[in-house]
Amino acid sequence: MSRTKLQINLLLILFFSMELHSSCPTPLSWDYPYIPYNGEYSASVVLTYTPLCILHYKYCYRTTPCCYDFAITEVSLEGDCNQFKNTDTLIKYASRDLISNVNPWGGVIPECPEQSSRHWRQSTATCFTDFYWDPVTLRWTSVPCDRDGQERWCWIYYQYCWYWNNNQRYLRETIIEFNMGGPPCPKFDPYGRRCNQKCQ
Repeated sequence: MSRTKLQINLLLILFFSMELHSSCPTPLSWDYPYIPYNGEYSASVVLTYTPLCILHYKYCYRTTPCCYDFAITEVSLEGDCNQFKNTDTLIKYASRDLISNVNPWGGVIPECPEQSSRHWRQSTATCFTDFYWDPVTLRWTSVPCDRDGQERWCWIYYQYCWYWNNNQRYLRETIIEFNMGGPPCPKFDPYGRRCNQKCQ
């Protein structure tokens, strides 16, 4: 490969990795618009050890009068993960890891049967791309694809508590409310990847 072709390929990879980078959502015009999200941050959780499959995710968070609010802004898979290529499922895994292990709000989760006094709200994008191969991270990746200036929302409100089983502590989640709205997802994102409604 000539040096010029190599330089062009490297520039294309850099361009697409910058263009495809997800970012924190803009709060809706009527949903505490002056309280911005913090982030974007990265975290990882092992889904299986044999075979090894690691979920990497990016997130943003904020605290509003209503709740501890967060958005999962990217999910990607490293390793032998074919059985996990479902964006909805991965967002749920990422959300539970964010709340139980990362907990950037410092929120208190009580022992069951008591429930958390504050609610957590998942405000993740309504629309996500099909999985695509990211040539920079070398991972299968899915990102929001509804950045067309229209207001959509997919909110799930949760309460949490810890319970014990066989001397292991687990997170119990209770869905308090589900709320979604806005126009349908675009069929494709600007890069030609299929765009799917994730919130249903």
